[in-house]
Amino acid sequence: MSLRRQTQNTLSITTITTSTSAPVAKKPTQLSLANFFSGVKKVKPKADTPDDLISRYIIPNDLFSGVKQMRGLYNSKRVSATEPKTAYWEIEDMNDCVSVLDEVMSQTEATSSQSPIEGMLIDPPWDFYVADGRNDGRCTWSLTNMMSLMENVLQHMSAGLIFMWTHKSTQADVVRMMYTLGCTYVENLVWFKKTLSNVLQDRPSPYFSSSKEILLIFKRGEGFELRHQRTADVLIDFERPTEQWIHEEYTELKPPGVYDMIETLLPKAGFDQALGRGRFLELWAKRQAPRRDGWLAFHNIKTAEDTEVKQIIQKDMMDTANNESEVAEVASMADQN
Repeated sequence: MSLRRQTQNTLSITTITTSTSAPVAKKPTQLSLANFFSGVKKVKPKADTPDDLISRYIIPNDLFSGVKQMRGLYNSKRVSATEPKTAYWEIEDMNDCVSVLDEVMSQTEATSSQSPIEGMLIDPPWDFYVADGRNDGRCTWSLTNMMSLMENVLQHMSAGLIFMWTHKSTQADVVRMMYTLGCTYVENLVWFKKTLSNVLQDRPSPYFSSSKEILLIFKRGEGFELRHQRTADVLIDFERPTEQWIHEEYTELKPPGVYDMIETLLPKAGFDQALGRGRFLELWAKRQAPRRDGWLAFHNIKTAEDTEVKQIIQKDMMDTANNESEVAEVASMADQN
């Protein structure tokens, strides 16, 4: 009897449990801040927009085509500065820019309290460059040469920023040189190079491969307006093919974004209508680069005569090597006989 009753009780309990339906879960809603803070008005919940009120546009299939026309790396149709707002000189020796600057600045230094030059961009052909295909071995500027030039040029800058392109192998020496000239290192910008195939540039270097160039930034004096930026300190851009610049430039063209960065940092150094010029100076400016408002640019001419001499020297070296190899071959044949 006891076993039967226990079974009946179990069955009855099971019947009650299965007959009871599970409670339906409520949709979670976001609590209003009015429940916790006094003075906060309750916000009505947002309602979904009905489908009949939503506009739908069909995109043509032409826009989904995988063919895309891309502009050149440096657009030749880029609008350059008007003639009165820029100045450009081509000189055979960069030291000749000192006399030109002396003449240009003589009319403004005595009458203006602002520094005659506030922004200076320099791209020296450092002598550590070797003839590796990217450079032709004609970059011969040492730290001594650069220091002599900067001593004369900096006479026209009482306050401002100097931007100097360098390489990781010489940046410590450049910082020490500029410190000797009264310029303090403040920041640097890195140009991360990529090939036209959109892959990392990889060039030989003593320890790690080289894939970047460094733009060191120095400060001289006080009293100039500086507009700080929130941009990154790395600029990713492509290298221009060597054959497009090597015949008339010592170093490759730099990314155009560098000029935008400098002009943003120094808003008062642009073209001044009353002054008749700007307060930006560029040494070793590129001939193919567009001229910009407010810049005084000096291009170092790479003469055709020098190129011909270089080609003759290389041909003589190749002929000498060939002659030596022929002599060695004849000697080895004589030994065998």
